[in-house]
Amino acid sequence: MEVLLPIVILLVGPVAASYMAAYVMRDNKLTQAREARSQCDGCGRTLKWYELVPLFSYPLLRGKCATCGHKIDPRIWLAELWGLVIFLVLAIGVNKMLATVSGQEAIIYTAVGTFFCLVLLYLSVYDLFTFSIPTEMTRWAVGAAILANVLFAGLRAFNAAPLAAVHIGYPDNLLMALIAGGFFWAIIRLTRQKGMGIGDVILAVIIASLLGWPATVSAFYTMLISAAVAGLLWAIFKGKLRGTIIPLVPFMTLGFVVAYVWGIEIFNLLFQWPGTNLF
Repeated sequence: MEVLLPIVILLVGPVAASYMAAYVMRDNKLTQAREARSQCDGCGRTLKWYELVPLFSYPLLRGKCATCGHKIDPRIWLAELWGLVIFLVLAIGVNKMLATVSGQEAIIYTAVGTFFCLVLLYLSVYDLFTFSIPTEMTRWAVGAAILANVLFAGLRAFNAAPLAAVHIGYPDNLLMALIAGGFFWAIIRLTRQKGMGIGDVILAVIIASLLGWPATVSAFYTMLISAAVAGLLWAIFKGKLRGTIIPLVPFMTLGFVVAYVWGIEIFNLLFQWPGTNLF
């Protein structure tokens, strides 16, 4: 299991992202395909299996339909790449847990991480294609985060399971959720909703409620740095800085999974004094 499980986790990312991209495109009428099978938007041909392999088909086809040469939306490939990145980080964390904690604890860590990474990955893909977040899915995510905290708090109260690998169900999770939500809300008020919306506030609350202290700090440092770098590179590529926008949810998702795996280590790296270790 120590070898197989991280590999399975790694493969889940690009496969799930590819399916999510297809669903989001159909749901938002960004593609002509309406049948069960994927179709080319140019010629309407039903795509073969080898044209639908996550990560590989797009570069092998050079981003075009093999029949009519119609350009494939590059955001599909970007979504698959992002799914790979998110679940690569999670797979590293799972591999670390399998080597250091009990099997039951590692399974709980894997299940929680996989579930919420899938939820956040879907919201990331949706944001990538539409620059918005689906209200219904966001509500489900809030409910899942609340349920997870209540469930884990109960399990901890009765010592029902080994839960040290997952920081959920503690009072500081609620505190960090309130602080994160307030911080993002203040940004929105100051910027008059330029670049952020209420959906980002809700996601900040969800992420903080799942990470607690100090991993939430690591998550938002990761988000800010990665989003800033990506935004700068995108602005350079487009040749203009002013008015350039990028979807934020993918970077919030990256912040979550990085902090889920290395939250304490990153916090100590950022804030420890020489010769000290805060956590």
